[in-house]
Amino acid sequence: MEALKAADAESAGQIVFCGYGEPTERLGVILETAPRIRSELKKTVRLDTNGLGNLINGRDIVPELAEVLDSISISLNAPDAESYKKITRCRFDAEEAYTSLMGFIREAKERIGAVTVSIVGGYQSPEDEEKCRLIAEELGVRFRVR
Repeated sequence: MEALKAADAESAGQIVFCGYGEPTERLGVILETAPRIRSELKKTVRLDTNGLGNLINGRDIVPELAEVLDSISISLNAPDAESYKKITRCRFDAEEAYTSLMGFIREAKERIGAVTVSIVGGYQSPEDEEKCRLIAEELGVRFRVR
């Protein structure tokens, strides 16, 4: 918290947990820090994630995240497990990872509400990009090409 205060977080519209690597690898830090950001800095809190936090942590973490986040951005990356594996080079089995990701998105929509799924432009065909947009539409979440 002292680092946020020293970094002039007062001028920030929101505080985002993201970065190189997956933030839910350090779930405890998010769960401890996010409520303090909300109460002490009076800022909204967003998580940018690959959506594999349940696999990473070995349990359903969405209920815990829902208590401390205002919004969440989840990297969808691909319209199916096979494409997902090629794009992400995920350490988990492709089917298991993609199934977990889709479940994570659904539950986040239900519990957190403010959900955006995203893809990186140029990593898939225009057809696959459209499939991802349609997935977001079907799930009732926002879609963003980054």
